[in-house]
Amino acid sequence: MHSALFVDGLPPGAPRTSDLEPYSRFRMEQGRLSMRTLADLIKYSARYYPDTLSTIYKDTRLTYRELNRRADMLANGLLKEGVGKGDRVGIICHTSHFFQEIFFGIVKSGGVAVTVNWRLSPRETEFVLNDADVSVLFIAERFWGNIDAILSRLPKIRRIIVIGNDVHGAVGYEAFLRASSDNEASVDLAPEDPVWLLYTSGTTGKPKGVLLTHRSILADAEHNIIGNRLNRDNVVWLHALPMFHIAGKLIFTAAYVHGTMVFMDRFDLKELCETIEKERCSYLLGAPQMWQWIMDYPELDKYDLSSLRFGTYSTAPMPMVTIKRLKEKFPDITFFSTYGLTEAGSSLTILPADQHITEGPDHLRKRLGSLGRPMYGVDVRILDDNGRDCPPGVVGEIVGRGDNIMKGYWNLPEETSNTVRDGWLFTGDMGYWDEYGYIYMTDRKKDLIISGGENIAPKEVENVIREIEGVVDVAVIGVPDDKWGEIVKAVVIKGPDSELSEDDVIRYCAENIASYKKPRSVVFTSAFPRSPVGKVLKKDLRVKYGNKEVSD
Repeated sequence: MHSALFVDGLPPGAPRTSDLEPYSRFRMEQGRLSMRTLADLIKYSARYYPDTLSTIYKDTRLTYRELNRRADMLANGLLKEGVGKGDRVGIICHTSHFFQEIFFGIVKSGGVAVTVNWRLSPRETEFVLNDADVSVLFIAERFWGNIDAILSRLPKIRRIIVIGNDVHGAVGYEAFLRASSDNEASVDLAPEDPVWLLYTSGTTGKPKGVLLTHRSILADAEHNIIGNRLNRDNVVWLHALPMFHIAGKLIFTAAYVHGTMVFMDRFDLKELCETIEKERCSYLLGAPQMWQWIMDYPELDKYDLSSLRFGTYSTAPMPMVTIKRLKEKFPDITFFSTYGLTEAGSSLTILPADQHITEGPDHLRKRLGSLGRPMYGVDVRILDDNGRDCPPGVVGEIVGRGDNIMKGYWNLPEETSNTVRDGWLFTGDMGYWDEYGYIYMTDRKKDLIISGGENIAPKEVENVIREIEGVVDVAVIGVPDDKWGEIVKAVVIKGPDSELSEDDVIRYCAENIASYKKPRSVVFTSAFPRSPVGKVLKKDLRVKYGNKEVSD
C-alpha cells in the first residue's frame, strides 16, 4: 500500500459505520436525543434511575436521586454567591463523593469547574487560581496548607468552602449545602458552553488551561461507551486515581450508563483489593504501572477479585509480559487501552479487547505495542511537516478531529490557533500507521515526561532550576524507571566556582514545584551537545545519561 488515501478515507482495520450497527441504538435507548449538557445527564439519571446507587465512598452511599439533590443544593448556593454563567469555581479535593457532587453542582449553576492538582506547591497553586480568575473555591481541609500561605495573594477569591474540619474564615461544606434550596437549579445551558478548565504541563514552562465544553465531555463519554462496549453490566466502577486531571471524566461516563462509582482517596494495594472484594467492583482504570503493582502485590491471592470484568489503562502501551500475567490471573477480565490527551477530552484511539493478543502471528502480537485504531466518532490522520498524509510506515505528527476536542486554551488564542487548525488537534506526538490501520508512537514531539501517569514539562523544571545561584544552564530529560515508567533527571552546567550539589538542586525543586516533578537525580557537565543553531540536543543527552534508574 503506497498511499495514505485509503478506501472510504480510513486505513484497513479502522472502525466503520457497519462495524457499529449493534451500538447504533444507544442514543435512543439512553435518551441521548435530549442529552445536550452534563446537567441533563444527572437529571436524566435521577429521574429514571432514582434508587440506583450512584456513589460509594467509605461509609457514604448515595443514590442518583440523592446525588442530584445535593448537586442542586450546591448549585443554588453558588447562584446565591453570585456565580454567573461561565464563572470559574475551583476544586481542590481528594477522590470522593465530595468531588463528584461539587462538580455536578458547578455544572448545574452554569459555572466552569477548575480542578486543581493538590500535589502542586503553593506557588504553582497560586498561579492556577489567579490565572483562571477563580471566584469561589471548594477545598478539602486536608489540603488547606496548599493555600494558607498564599491567601493574601488570591484577591479574586471571595468565598472559600472547606470540606472537613472548620477553618477560620471559611464556610463549612455541609453548612453551605444546608443554607441552600434543593429545588432543581434552573440555568439555561448550551452544548458549546465551557464547563471544565484543567491545567496541563506546558512546554513554555507555565501550565496551560484546557477548556472543555459540555459537548466535548459528552462526546468523549459516548465514544468510550461504544468503543469499549460499556453498559449496565459494568455496573460498579472503582476510581482510585486523582480526579483533578482528565480521569475525573469517569463520573460522567459512569452516570451515562447509570453505574455506581466507588471512590478511593489514595492508591493503596491492600485497600484496593479489600474494596474490590467488598463492593464487588467490575471495572478498574489504571496506568500500566498500576497494573504491574497489582500483579506484584504479594498478598494478591488472599482476595476474591472475581467480580472484575473490565480493566483499562492509558498513557502508555502495556508490556506484553504484564498482559500475559494479567490474563492468566484474571481470565474473565476484558482489557482495553486508549490513547489521547487532555486537549482531546481525552480519547483519540483505542486498542480494543479483541486485539490484546499475546499468542499467534507476529503482526497480531505486536499490536500490544500500538495505540490502537481511531476511536468511534474520531478522525485521525498522520501528517508530515508539509501537512501531507503519511503513507504506512512513515513517521509524522498524529492529529485528531471530533466533537470531543477542546474549545481552546484559556486566554491563549495564539497557542490555541497553533494547536487546533481547521478543527484538527495537533497532538505533538509522532507516530506512523502500519498496513492494518494501527498507530504506533515513536516519540513525543513536545518532549513531555510521563511519570506514573503524570505529565511533566521539562521546561517548567528547568525554569525553576535556573533560579538556583550557581546554575549556568540546565537540561531536563526523562529516564526509564521500572516503577514509574519515567523519572526526571537534570543535567546541569554550574559556574566554575560553584559548590552546588545534587542535594541542593533536588531540595530547591522540592520546595518550589510538586514533588513528583523534582529530579530524582542530577548530573553535572561542562557543556551540552547542541545543533548548528545552538539548540540543546536532548536526544543525545538521553543516550548518554538515560540509563534506567532505580526509584524509591
